[in-house]
Amino acid sequence: MRIIKPKPYVPIEAQFFKEPVTIKLHAADFKGVAVIPGQIAVSFQFCFFPDLFIENEEDIDFEEISLIFQNCFVMNLKVENIKSKNISLRLHACVFAGRISAPKLLAVGLNNCLLKYGITLLNLQKVELSYTTENIYPYWWKQLFYQLNIKDLKSFLTKEQRGLTTHD
Repeated sequence: MRIIKPKPYVPIEAQFFKEPVTIKLHAADFKGVAVIPGQIAVSFQFCFFPDLFIENEEDIDFEEISLIFQNCFVMNLKVENIKSKNISLRLHACVFAGRISAPKLLAVGLNNCLLKYGITLLNLQKVELSYTTENIYPYWWKQLFYQLNIKDLKSFLTKEQRGLTTHD
């Protein structure tokens, strides 16, 4: 298991993780860091995760901790242990599956994502689900599918798309 303690405003890009990853959000990593209005605090771009766990076991004194995953592939996402009430999670143009059950999460946003096997969303304060045309970049998708050795996109979409389940 690989542990990542992300630093605010330091993006993580183009990482191909072969082992499960746990992202741990700690107060000490945000202490003394000035908030940059309008900026995402923690970002991952063009990354592959076989298993991804996001954890936060303590309150973090920071205006809003926004995590974004852009153009990432996450075979199995698990978000359950979140204590701080100022954390939001956004996935944009990702292929993923998993379960998010964290009542203290501020919001979960899914934009232009493809579901591999499905996603379960339980007991969340706010869920934003959108498919838009103005921010689809085929070149980025092509890179992601190339890295994953997916040659037949149509077959992938019809076989792998399962669904979205939400519960209050």
